[in-house]
Amino acid sequence: MTWHLFPPDHGAFLQARCGLCLRPGPAAALDDSLDALYEAGRAHLAEAHPGARLDAIEVTAGRPEGGWDGTEAPHAWMNRCFPSLW
Repeated sequence: MTWHLFPPDHGAFLQARCGLCLRPGPAAALDDSLDALYEAGRAHLAEAHPGARLDAIEVTAGRPEGGWDGTEAPHAWMNRCFPSLW
């Protein structure tokens, strides 16, 4: 049996985070392209950390902590209730 910290279920999503300032970025669905997250990361690095490499942007799995009632996609809820700090 394989154990996962965040098993890919209906409440999972991907979220970008800056490894330099640790601020969270936008979230996306598991099956979405990561291009939008990395484009947002490029824009954040150009503004906040000029000259930093793109590998400073981390994309990790996430789940809503509380308040998500399942009526909207978890990544949409996360972006609405906890907007990106970038």
